[in-house]
Amino acid sequence: MPAIKEIIDAYSADGKTVSRPLAYLYSNIRDYFVCKKGGKIVGCCSLHVAWGDLAEIKSLAVHPTHKSNGIGTALVKACLKEARELGIARTFALTTATGFFEKLGFEKVAKTSLPMKVFGECLQCSRYPDCDEEAMVKTV
Repeated sequence: MPAIKEIIDAYSADGKTVSRPLAYLYSNIRDYFVCKKGGKIVGCCSLHVAWGDLAEIKSLAVHPTHKSNGIGTALVKACLKEARELGIARTFALTTATGFFEKLGFEKVAKTSLPMKVFGECLQCSRYPDCDEEAMVKTV
């Protein structure tokens, strides 16, 4: 988990993703997919089931030395595959990287179209209440 935190923190420093405390990462360890190169974790992404038919793709981050190699795409696709296997009808992401998610078939939606339950972590977020993330949804 420290390696995952390091990658996420590299992105959260410039606002590309939300920082996650180590305790949060350990308590959600089963949600995470990782990509390893040479035995080292170089990317991560999580699929967090929010409800019976809805899951969130969170904490997508790739080490800067491995960007633009398809790792982020592969990680999101792994999350989507697991969502299908679990029978989840829709996935969503709250993101500033809308172009990336649009290329994977996600569509922008109003945040208010998502159930209030999915915003439980927002109160602890450094972006709250002035969040600049967009809601993106994909039917799986």
